[in-house]
Amino acid sequence: MATQAPQQKPPDPSLNFGCGLIMILGALYGFFGIFQQLVTAKSATGWPTSPGTVTSAYLREDITNKGRGKAWTMELEYRYTVDGTEHTGTAIHLGSFPSYGTEKQAKEVEAKYREGNSVTVYYNPKDPTKAVLEPGVASAGESISLSVFLLGLVLLLGGFAIKSGFLLKKQQAAWSAQQ
Repeated sequence: MATQAPQQKPPDPSLNFGCGLIMILGALYGFFGIFQQLVTAKSATGWPTSPGTVTSAYLREDITNKGRGKAWTMELEYRYTVDGTEHTGTAIHLGSFPSYGTEKQAKEVEAKYREGNSVTVYYNPKDPTKAVLEPGVASAGESISLSVFLLGLVLLLGGFAIKSGFLLKKQQAAWSAQQ
């Protein structure tokens, strides 16, 4: 009769629980931030406007996906005045990511926002330092969609980490019962 080698004690599940919990809480915090961006983007369509001028504009071509892809990022600065105070803005739309996946999209944005061009600036009446050139959810949709997708992945990974923690805990209980 062969003797069975003693089983090694399963690892402590605390790390799995901790990492999973941190990932889930981080993702939930990110979803809350996206929700706030959506509410703000929707309300921006009703913000007051001020005439502005593009003071600098640069379309940067980025190599992505380890050299297999390209993205274009619009770096922009504009000035506008509210109640006699001059402000500087950089946001085209709410939702960050002023990047475009096709050269055609990027060139359209570049043509619209050339240095020296006059623009209509939508500014937050509660904080005139916050402004956009393209208000609304549709303008921010692509970047917000990417954020939701990435946060969904983090949430999923956090769930898997917690599930593996429960499996490790079950293995520890079985190991302890055998000892």
